[in-house]
Order: sequence, then C-alpha cells, then structure tokens
Amino acid sequence: MAESKYEKNMVKMSKEGRRGPGGALMSDELVPGCNVFIMYFWILKMPEPNPNPMHQSFEWHDYDEIIFNVGMDPDNPEILGGETEGYMGHSQQIMNKTTLLYIPANAEHGRISTHSFEKPYIQLAIKLSSNIEKMDERLTREETSHSPDEDYNRYMITEPLRELTSPPGTTGRTSPPYTFLNNKLVPDCNVYLEYSWIWDMPTPNPIEMSHAHNYDEIVLNIGADPENIEELGGEIEAYMGGEKQVTDKTSAVYIPKNVEHGPVKWTKFEKPHIQMSIVLGTGEPGEALPGGHKPVN
Repeated sequence: MAESKYEKNMVKMSKEGRRGPGGALMSDELVPGCNVFIMYFWILKMPEPNPNPMHQSFEWHDYDEIIFNVGMDPDNPEILGGETEGYMGHSQQIMNKTTLLYIPANAEHGRISTHSFEKPYIQLAIKLSSNIEKMDERLTREETSHSPDEDYNRYMITEPLRELTSPPGTTGRTSPPYTFLNNKLVPDCNVYLEYSWIWDMPTPNPIEMSHAHNYDEIVLNIGADPENIEELGGEIEAYMGGEKQVTDKTSAVYIPKNVEHGPVKWTKFEKPHIQMSIVLGTGEPGEALPGGHKPVN
C-alpha cells in the first residue's frame, strides 16, 4: 500500500492523553507547517474558582487570536448557555450569545469571569501563529500598537451574516451557514470563518465537490455530546489530494493551499454535530468559498 501523504493532516480527538473536557485540535506539533494553534474546551459547569486568578491579569502578544464561544443547542444555536465577562483594553465584553471575539495582535485582553451557567457550551481559542510561547513574553505598554482606550467592541461579533448560498434542495444542515468572521465584519482580518449544524443526514450528499484555492483551510468537525466529547455523532468521508479520509470523531483537518480537496460525504448520521470552516489569508466569500457554498449574488 502506498504511503499516505495527507493522513497526518487530520487530528482526531480521543480519550487517551487528553486532560479535562477538551484539548489541542491543531498545532505545528500535531501537523507540521499549519502555523496555527487551536484549543477546544467544553464549559460543563460554573467554573471554580470564579473568577480564576490566572485569568484576572491582562496579556498581549504579537499574533492575532480568535476566541469563539459557541452554544451547543442545535435548536437554539444563538443561545450560549451562560454569561461570561471579559475585557479588551478598557472595553467590557458581556457574552451570553454565541459570540466571536477577534483579538488583534498586541491588544491587551483578559480579566475573565463567569456570571452564570445554564447548560454546556464550547470555547475555541484560535491562535494565528505556531509560536504560542510568545504569549508569555509580555510586551511593555509602550511597545503595543493598540491603546487601551480603543473601542474594542467592534471586534465582538454576536450576529452572524448569512451571505453564502447552499446548493438547491439542501436539507439536514444549516442553510445558509453562519458566517462569524470575514472582512466585512472585521475589516482587513483576512480570515473567513463559518459553520453549520448538521441535524440529520444532509442532502445533497456529497455537498462539496473537488476544488482547490490559494489559501490554507482548517475544517473542524465537532460533536455535541458533552458526555462523549470525542464522538462526532456521524461519519464523514472526505478526500484530500485524492486520498480518502474518514472520521467519526471530533476532529480537525488542515488543508494546505492549492491542494485539491473534496468531495465531502456523510456516510452515517447519529446525533447533531457542527462542521466549521476557517479559511486563512482571505476574508472575502468569493475567494474563500468554504464548504461548497457560494456567495449570495
């Protein structure tokens, strides 16, 4: 059997080796050359202690970061399941809905506390750098490019765009998908992030045919069962560079730019789950074309 070139590009979550309800889904250590670090955690209860002393100081680093708090009720995806407070500079952010925070490089952020907890939800920390050790090399305030008095609330997204069109006759999944980051929402971010709930066997199936683009892409498949976080709730068959990849786990796939990928097909469905696409290097829908969708004309 020929050696697989892209098998290493898929990271599957397992019970073995993980600490607590989550862990790293993508990093240069897991997939060399991806140049991104993605941590994923379930919030399963009111945190203790609250606030956590580790989260009460400010930090700032020389790379952009995305914090995405995602409600895990497919019937009410906009509801987070709790209320959290945080700060960027002097701007307070209160999050009780599915909310994306885009944190520009060198912007101070922190002072996190939880006001209430109702039901489990997830938090994704997407660091747009492979060298996350730099987060511990504190810059002096004089070296930062952002003032603490800046209005950072413009970087908080609570209302997604519905700017992509799905193929005709789409059923079993969110249509149109939820776009939580692009150049319209955060000018010049040059990242496109959208996701869909899969709540039944989707049609058409496959939804995404073979294609390539000049941007790296990461696809996250996230199970919605807080008691079995590694289980996806279905089985997905996809292709990268002509190689078949199959997953029934919460997983991440790094797709390098200009590599043919697709089609993507569900071979089993058991429970609702999320598929999320993160395209790096462009925030324009016509260039990203994530998940087989097209921009609305």
